[in-house]
Amino acid sequence: MNKKKSIKDIMLYLFLFIIILIIINTISEPKSTTNNSEEEIINYNVGDIVKFENMEVKLLSAEIIGDKLTSNNIFVEDKNTDGKFVKVRFNVSNISKKEIEFNYFTDRNHPNIYDSEEREYKYIDNMENYLSEADIATNSLFENTKIQPGFDKNFEAIYEVPNNSKDLKIRINSLNYSNKTQKDILLGF
Repeated sequence: MNKKKSIKDIMLYLFLFIIILIIINTISEPKSTTNNSEEEIINYNVGDIVKFENMEVKLLSAEIIGDKLTSNNIFVEDKNTDGKFVKVRFNVSNISKKEIEFNYFTDRNHPNIYDSEEREYKYIDNMENYLSEADIATNSLFENTKIQPGFDKNFEAIYEVPNNSKDLKIRINSLNYSNKTQKDILLGF
C-alpha cells in the first residue's frame, strides 16, 4: 500500500513538474512577429526583371531630380520641397493569358517608396503637372491601365522624400490578391 501511494505521489509530482516546465517555457519564449498573413519581401536592383505569376516589372530608371519641380501648366505653381524629389520609370508586362489591371491609383497595386527606416512615401499629388510632355506621352499612368496578354506599358512617378532618407526602394505588390508577395527594387541611393 505504501508503494502504491509513493508511485502515485511520484507520478503526481512528475506530472506537476512537467506542467510547470511547459508554463515556464511558454512564458519565457519570445513571441514571433511573423504569421501566415505576413508578406514575403524579395529584393532586386534597377534593371532586374521582377517576375510575378501574371506580370513582369522592370524598373527602367530612378533618379533624384532635385528640390524643385517646374510646372508644365500655367495654372499650377512650381513645387518646392525641403527634401528631394525622386523620379522612377518602370515597365509592366502582362505574361498571363488574361487581361490584368495595373491600377496605379489603388493602395494594393501602388508602388510606394520606402527608406531604411521603412517610412513609406506615395507619389506626389498632381504629378502630371510636373512631367514633361514627352514623359506624359509615354506614361500609361494617366490612361486605362488594363494590359492585354503579351503587351506592356510604361509608368512614371515622382515622389517627395526627406533629405535624411537613405537606402530607398520601391515596393511592387503582386496583382493576385491571394498571393501577398511583395518585391523591393533597390534604387541605389
